[in-house]
Amino acid sequence: VMLDFLRRADLTRLHLMSGGMIRLNWAIGYKGLAALQQTTPEEYHQRVLEYYARTAKGNPGDLNFKGSVSHIQRMQEAPLWLEE
Repeated sequence: VMLDFLRRADLTRLHLMSGGMIRLNWAIGYKGLAALQQTTPEEYHQRVLEYYARTAKGNPGDLNFKGSVSHIQRMQEAPLWLEE
């Protein structure tokens, strides 16, 4: 539980990572910065689309493929503070 909290807290320091974005990342299987740094924009975007199709919670909005590329690029450039 504590590690989960630390992973979420670590993400809050990053640009454009609000609570909603963090919840989305958890829901699609990315449990922290290290996991986001290891994915590709294509895989990430596919998971986002599958999540919205599965849950019927609206649509990805501005998280189109270009947004996914930008998001993953920011995650890959972020310094990793929490080492596991």
